[in-house]
Amino acid sequence: DIFAVADALAERGWYVDRQAPPPSLHLTVNAVHEHTAPAFLRDLTASLDAVAGRSGEAGSYGTLE
Repeated sequence: DIFAVADALAERGWYVDRQAPPPSLHLTVNAVHEHTAPAFLRDLTASLDAVAGRSGEAGSYGTLE
């Protein structure tokens, strides 16, 4: 569940927008993030591992339902 990934990222201090439909995450990335990208990717990998089979909160940004 992509929203569970967003929940796990939030637990690690990262904020990502949640959108639907379809369930998705929205990120803005630019050159200023060059030095934080490795930490984000580490936490994203850990979040993916942590949420297998778990559901998350949908949120409301960009929701069309």
